[in-house]
Amino acid sequence: MSKVRVRFTPSPVGYLHVSNARIALINYLFARKHKGELLLRIEDCGKDRMTDEAFEQVTKDLRWLKIEWEEGPNKGGPYGPYRQSLRGKIYTERLNYLIEKKLVYPCYATQKELEQLYADQRQRGEKVHYDNRARNLSEAEKLEYENQGRKPVWRFKVEPQKIVFHDMLLGMMTFDTFEMNDFVVMNADHTPSPIFAITVDDAQMKISHVLWEQNHLQHIPAHILLFNALGYHIPQYGHFEMMYGVDSQPLYKQDLCDIYSCSHLRRNGFLPESIHNYLLLFGKDTLSSTTHKLDDFIEGFTVSPSTKTYVTFDPEALKKINRCCIQSADLIRIADLTLPYLKENKMISSNLAQGDYEYIIKVIDLIRNQVDSLAEINDYAGIFFFDYVALPNALTQKLSESLNQNILRAIDKVLDEEKDLVEVNVPFDEFCSRIVELTQADQGMIQSVLRWVLTGLEHGPEL
Repeated sequence: MSKVRVRFTPSPVGYLHVSNARIALINYLFARKHKGELLLRIEDCGKDRMTDEAFEQVTKDLRWLKIEWEEGPNKGGPYGPYRQSLRGKIYTERLNYLIEKKLVYPCYATQKELEQLYADQRQRGEKVHYDNRARNLSEAEKLEYENQGRKPVWRFKVEPQKIVFHDMLLGMMTFDTFEMNDFVVMNADHTPSPIFAITVDDAQMKISHVLWEQNHLQHIPAHILLFNALGYHIPQYGHFEMMYGVDSQPLYKQDLCDIYSCSHLRRNGFLPESIHNYLLLFGKDTLSSTTHKLDDFIEGFTVSPSTKTYVTFDPEALKKINRCCIQSADLIRIADLTLPYLKENKMISSNLAQGDYEYIIKVIDLIRNQVDSLAEINDYAGIFFFDYVALPNALTQKLSESLNQNILRAIDKVLDEEKDLVEVNVPFDEFCSRIVELTQADQGMIQSVLRWVLTGLEHGPEL
């Protein structure tokens, strides 16, 4: 195998969702497994331009996931620039090469004319497609359009042939160009089409393997035609299952909400190793109590044949894995990661004494087995830092029921009559037994009432 070079191309809007993160992890592991290199490339040649703020957000999320790259906009490298919006001269030079070879032609059709063409095709029950109408324009016709002020797009001439390639997951793939039309490589505003820009970039950056989701599969014939026309080596392709959300729609098509955002997961106290384990173990032992380190995945990583077309992101399954990771992680690390949440809710001050820090560690150790994320620790920590905990309306209503009122009166009676309970450190079970004698209530119910009034919570650590 030649030197492995792969790339990850985040969305230019700077929003890294779990589907992007999965592809980034796959490329990272593949590069590390084969001692290769990972490139970060920003594909912003269209109307969307990645802002510095968006780029910072993406790189922050990637580094949180322990994904590092060798070349990119912030690192440089021998094949830059690594932003498509800065590579205009390169695309123009490659277009001129295709023009000289007579492999592309100008098309002056307006958007209105194309929309009418497509409407007529739909009315006739035909597949909507460009009809290659400008392929054989005469020089006089071109000049007439130019004099009208029309700016052409440039289209690639697709000749009849079969395109065959081997996909690392899907096996041998065959496409017939009969089903293709002459596609755009350069827009009228001199920006390259995504297909053209990606092909040129992959070739000039010497990408050896392209690992991405199956929604890109439909464009591979066009990529291969361009690779051949430009005299470039064709990389190996691997198309992974698309990721669907809870509404059974592909994530790349959605107006993505917070539950799919890596930034949201990070801010809400999900550990990066939980993301690794969930995204890299689809359909395997994702709900196992045994979690793996990222280095463990590198050693065993393979790209295996697959017949699946999609996988579904399940937020609840991710929560279960994150709970396991929180429970098994180093206690000091979990305590340190929890401090910002406690400070935000004014449970602790910014300046902690050593004794305060040791107390916090004990508190975190007591309640970390109860939470699915570090942000949830606030739900249980209040009783350890505040003198008073408000009862939610639901618990207030429960406590107003006659049985629970009897239990409360019995608790008050025992505490009033036997004031030495605290001093002699009477076992909790013995204390509950005395309440049982007075009320004939179930001990489990008594403990629930005690939890409600002491913590303001229905569930939590052992009393």
